[in-house]
Amino acid sequence: MKAPQIKNLQEITPIKAKIVRDPAGVCRIFCQRAKRKWWFELGQHRDTDIAFERAMAAGTIGWPAKITDTAKLF
Repeated sequence: MKAPQIKNLQEITPIKAKIVRDPAGVCRIFCQRAKRKWWFELGQHRDTDIAFERAMAAGTIGWPAKITDTAKLF
């Protein structure tokens, strides 16, 4: 899958993100856009993926409090 290109960093949607470990031990990232109640796995919903990428570039992703150093995530 080709990564979406970031064109305008001015239109950044607030994003909440969490990391979930499944029974097989694989870590998955789930994201929730502002004003939405649904959580989507990263890579499964195009609009959420674009919003996540923009927020990641701007450094405005809301991670859970137990994640202290986001530089080590990726």
